[in-house]
Amino acid sequence: MMKFEIFDIRDFTEKEYIFTCESMSESRKNRLERYKNSDDKLRMASAESRLKKLIAELSGEKTENVKVDNLPSGKPLALVNGKKFSVSISHSGNFVAVAVADSDIGIDIETRESISKALIDRALCDDEKAYVGEFSHKRGKEQRTKFLRVWTAKEAYLKLTGEGLSMLHKVNTMPFIENSACGYEIFCEVTEDYVCTVIGKK
Repeated sequence: MMKFEIFDIRDFTEKEYIFTCESMSESRKNRLERYKNSDDKLRMASAESRLKKLIAELSGEKTENVKVDNLPSGKPLALVNGKKFSVSISHSGNFVAVAVADSDIGIDIETRESISKALIDRALCDDEKAYVGEFSHKRGKEQRTKFLRVWTAKEAYLKLTGEGLSMLHKVNTMPFIENSACGYEIFCEVTEDYVCTVIGKK
């Protein structure tokens, strides 16, 4: 089972920020303090707050019993009374996306930035290039949506597996785009502001 949430950091109140920071583990507090940019601090704190809420809902425990920390690799991990939950976090602009599950999970969100032919050629496999189509400024919005569906699926999948972004061009996401990948739960949300994909193991 998985849960996820997408939210705007501008809706995170100062009261929520202070409360979340006070309840962080020491290692997470130290990580937060290393950020120089106030928006980066806001992204981290708001993500932790939402993660705890989602895990509490998933586990049936109180939020104060949910502990979020980082593995040596930097990947976040959540614990509730000794039970581990997989966690995935992504942010783009003012938006943060978080996902939790009792099995491997990955999430990625991207705002609607411009794309280029070079980016399509470098990151996409042949099947994905056929889906996105030949690069054209005239197909801007439609092509960006298709590209971001592929891109967010790639990143979400690689977060799930723990592989690095160097594997981007080797991953064929079309089974996820077509919702035909066996053994996985897939969700994609497309809005005027962003595209977000969540992939979890069934």
